[in-house]
Amino acid sequence: MANTTVSLLRYCKTASGWRRMRVSTIRKGRGWNEEIETSHAIIEKGEYQLRWYTGSKPKFKGVGDNLSDAIIARDQQASILALEKAAKAAGRTLVPDAATKAQIVLAKAKVEFIKRKENTVRRGGVPLCRKTIDAYEFIIGEFLTVTKRVYAEQILDQDLLDYFRFLRDRGLEERTVSNYYQSLSTFLKYCKVDSRAMLKKEDGSEDLRPSYDDPEPEAYTREEVEKFLARCEREQDYLFFSFLLNTGARELEATTCEFSDINWGAGYVNFRNKTITLDCGERIVFRTKTGKSRRVPIEPGFLEKLKAWHKKNASRRFLFPQDNGADKPRTHYLEICKRVARRAGLTCGTCVTCVSDKKCERWFLHKWRATYATWSLQ
Repeated sequence: MANTTVSLLRYCKTASGWRRMRVSTIRKGRGWNEEIETSHAIIEKGEYQLRWYTGSKPKFKGVGDNLSDAIIARDQQASILALEKAAKAAGRTLVPDAATKAQIVLAKAKVEFIKRKENTVRRGGVPLCRKTIDAYEFIIGEFLTVTKRVYAEQILDQDLLDYFRFLRDRGLEERTVSNYYQSLSTFLKYCKVDSRAMLKKEDGSEDLRPSYDDPEPEAYTREEVEKFLARCEREQDYLFFSFLLNTGARELEATTCEFSDINWGAGYVNFRNKTITLDCGERIVFRTKTGKSRRVPIEPGFLEKLKAWHKKNASRRFLFPQDNGADKPRTHYLEICKRVARRAGLTCGTCVTCVSDKKCERWFLHKWRATYATWSLQ
């Protein structure tokens, strides 16, 4: 019987020449980390390669320099070898015919789909957000890793259900599972796979698509906010979360906000579409969710705090800049939010992320926007 084991290697340059090194992979958030198993000092990392055996003869195949794509290629090659092994056991030979050659290869379709998204331009000439593209790439890659499907024509309703169960077992909320499905279904439609028809019967008797009841907006209590802000160790962090609370800004609206976006005399901030060219030449394209500008009044007491902050940072462009003096907005405020909540003793201590890595899922940036709206109505 043929061996169906496929090893992932990295072709590395060492002091004694180029060598193939075995690679171990470790899940890291939305991506992967590699660990190269070698005692040699590595001078240069080359491409990833796959290795499998036909009898005692090794076969190698280059699979590029992207770890996620290499993992998918490894799993798909293992699936092909398993099909060949099953065919041989049944006394048949697995020969690609014209129909097989016409099949859509999922790994290739993923690359083409992501490239298309990178070239997508919305209204006003604004390209698709990089975070959205990265989310597509992660979700598709994870689906292919879980299902190990090679061709689009192989995908069954059970593959989708297995992926949903995998997400739920990972501790994701039903709303997040539903959002993942929406992104995945867009890719599958590109591959000419109708996921809706797979999961929903025409007579309406069954609908296996992830769904959720949109709950009432969650808001922080005034006592929670007071405790949270009291434990912000940096003035910039205090002002950032106070800014969310006073304006209802979304994360990117706040992080890309410039001092010039504030009308100090009239007392309002203008959230608008804009293209920002940084000193380093990098361009940041920002588009509001609706594509329209909006003005939000700022409470006079908080406006005075922002004026004092502006005076301290007269040479800076952004309200919330990076610490190293670079002409860039600071990011990663979700991590800061969770860290401050833990320091203030406001974490629930029971959710999956609290138990696993002490990052309470009750504390997230969009909840500040809901709090702004709730308090404004009150």
